Order: sequence, then structure tokens, then C-alpha cells
Amino acid sequence: MWQCAKVRIFAPEFTDIQRSCNLLEGVGVVPSFSLGNPFNRFKAVVIVVTLAGMVVATSWFSWSAWRAAKLWNEAVEAADREDWAETGAALEQRMWYRPDDRAALHLQVQAAIGRGEPLAAAALLGRVPPSAPEAVEARLTQGRLLMDQYRPREAEAVFRDCLKIDPRADAARLALIAILAFQRRGLDYDNEAWTLYEKGAEPIKALRLLAQAAPTIPPDTFTKTADMGDVLERCLETDPDDLHTRLALARFERGRGRIEIALKLLEPCLAVSPPDPEARLEWAACLLDEGELDQVRSLFENPDASIRTHASFWLLKSEWARRRGSDEQAIMSLSKAIRLNPRSTDANYRLGLALGGVGPEATRCLEVAQKARELKDFVAQISDRSRDRVQLMQAGRLCRDLGRSREARAWFMLALRLDRHDAEARAAIAQLDSESTTKGDPPAAETSR
Repeated sequence: MWQCAKVRIFAPEFTDIQRSCNLLEGVGVVPSFSLGNPFNRFKAVVIVVTLAGMVVATSWFSWSAWRAAKLWNEAVEAADREDWAETGAALEQRMWYRPDDRAALHLQVQAAIGRGEPLAAAALLGRVPPSAPEAVEARLTQGRLLMDQYRPREAEAVFRDCLKIDPRADAARLALIAILAFQRRGLDYDNEAWTLYEKGAEPIKALRLLAQAAPTIPPDTFTKTADMGDVLERCLETDPDDLHTRLALARFERGRGRIEIALKLLEPCLAVSPPDPEARLEWAACLLDEGELDQVRSLFENPDASIRTHASFWLLKSEWARRRGSDEQAIMSLSKAIRLNPRSTDANYRLGLALGGVGPEATRCLEVAQKARELKDFVAQISDRSRDRVQLMQAGRLCRDLGRSREARAWFMLALRLDRHDAEARAAIAQLDSESTTKGDPPAAETSR
């Protein structure tokens, strides 16, 4: 019964199709085509299904295009009214139809910021592919939003990702340097400052940062606050696993005389394997401030290789030796600290005092401390795009007198770039290279900006 009904239903259709095929066959359009053949019936079904699928697909694409356009208009109108909730809702629906629409993504970011959701905006900016033309600007904005929300570790990762996309993105590198200065990460700070000199568009800005006595937050990067401790505390509350921020806060608390709090903050840093050398040195500094000389004896008498290369280790050891009455050992430790970090004003000043302030070596060390302040004040007067040869040469001389050969050479190279035939600049660079060779160090090669 079911089969009979089925035949009655479809028989007219087969008859019509057969008549069409016979007609086309008669005029020579198609070859003989009979629906009585099972294979031909199968081909007919395939053709019908394919045509139906094309109709459905075309209808879907047309409807989705219309729907996407309608939602976009609704989002734009809501944005004009600053109704960010409606803007975001319309764009969320539109993402089903246009998931890779960058204009919609940027409007979503604006809506998230308008709703007071900076972390949501940062997450949206992270979806911009590295190959997009606006990828650098998107990463830069994302990093700044994260810093505003007291998330320096996440911001650092974003800025480094931005620099992978474009190593010459000065704004991203300056923002990264600001984070390193904020966390007092001297070695990383110096490395990034030198990279800024080598690859950036404004090498003088990089040399000015290197001329500072300590890591300094570059201007026009982040808003400064009078209470850095409050900022560090909020960063640590947001991300308790950020060991760099934890260590920076421990240093800050020690500076305020709150040793117990500083030691408590250092516990997670010391618990990692292997312990962070900087955390171990900060732990030793806390105990020295407490007068616990015996507890740090093993650290200073049997230091491992991970901390012997840190100038701060020898600076602390000199203080430990001085408190134990071993002036000779203190002087030797200060000399090693200066060899590892000639830019350390503190080490030079302490060595000058340890030598009694008399004699050529003591006089030189005390002069270094004075000239370091002169250098800092002098380079502050040099504009980022200065072409004043006299200024550049004077900055180089000050660095050379301070024993900062690499910085001196960089300043002399800037003067030489103004005039390739500048005999004084060439002679100064040749002298520095000769001194470096005598000491066993390879002469520095000029780096392109």
C-alpha cells in the first residue's frame, strides 16, 4: 500500500521530467535520457538535491549579509547614542555572521571601554592577528590597558609580542622599559635600553635612560604616582604569582624599614627551584639591615656561580665585611662590584670613603660619583633629535671619564654620523677600541638604527 501511494505521488513528476527529456532529445539538446533506468533516476535525484542546496546556500548568504548589515547599523546608531550595552549586544550577534570583521572588533573595544570593562577590551585587542596592519597599535593599546589595571606581567608579555611583530616599535619598547624600571630589574632595563639605541629612531633617548643612576621610568609612558608602594601592592593583589613585582615590593618595604614584611614577601621567590639570585641577594640585604651577620656568612663565604656575577652581591659583601671589621675585604669586594658595573655610583662612592678619601684612587672614585650627577644633568639638556656636535662629544667625554666605554662610544658615534670626517670623534673611538682590546674585550661594532 505504501509503495503504491508512493508511486501515485511521484509518478506525475517522473512523467513531466520524462516528457522534458524526450522534447530535449528530439531537438538534439540532450542524449537519450529515460527515467525508467535506475541509474538515470539516481542522477536526477543528485541534480535536484544539488540545485536545492545551491538555492539554500544562496538564500543563507543573502540573509546573513542582510542580517549582518542590519546589526552593524544598529551597533553604529547605538554607539552614536553612547549606548555601549546595546552596541556590544548587537556586535556580539554580528560576530556569528562576520567573525573576522576588524571594524566591528574595534567598535567592540570602544564599547567595552565605554562600559568600563578595560580587561574585556584588552582581550578583544588580543584577537587582532599579528599579520594585520593595525597589529602593533592594537598590542600597544592592549598593554597599556593591562598596566592601567595593575597587571605588569601580562602587559610585559603583550609588549614583547608587539616587538616581535615590529622590533622598531619604539613606543612598545619604552613601555617595556617602564615596566622593568618599575620593578627595578636593572640588567633587563639596560639590555632593552641598548636595544632601543640600536634599533630605535631616537638613540639619544636611549642613552639618556642609560645615563641615569638607577632604572628610571621614561616620560610619557605611564602615569607616575607619589606612592610607588601602593601601586606595587595593587599589582601584587591582582597577580600574586608575579615574582618580579613581589621582589620589587620587598625592596620597597626594606627601604621603609619594614624588614619582617619584606622577608615575608620574599618567601615565594626563594621557594622556586632554583631560587632567583636577585631574591637571595635581597634576602641577604634584609638580614644585613637587621644586623644578622652570621645568618648570611655561608652566602658570602661560599657563593655559587649564579650570584658571583652580580655586582650587587659584591656590594653587599663589602658591607658585610665592613661590619665585621675586615676593611681590606670590603675594599676588594667594592673593586669587584665596580668592575662588574662601572656605572654604579654607589659602589664608587663607597670605595672612595673606604680608602679614606685620600690618594689618587679614592679621589677618582669620589669624582666618579660627582661626574655621574653631572652626566645625568647634562644629558637632560640634550634634545632627542639633537644635531649639536659639541653636546654629543661632551656627553661622550663624560662617559669616558666615568669608565662607561660603551656609552662613550655610542655618543662619539652619534657625533661621527653628523660628519664622517670628524677627526676628533674618530680618534676618541679608536682610543676606546684600543683600550677594550688591551683589556681583552672585543671592540664594539657600530650598530645601525
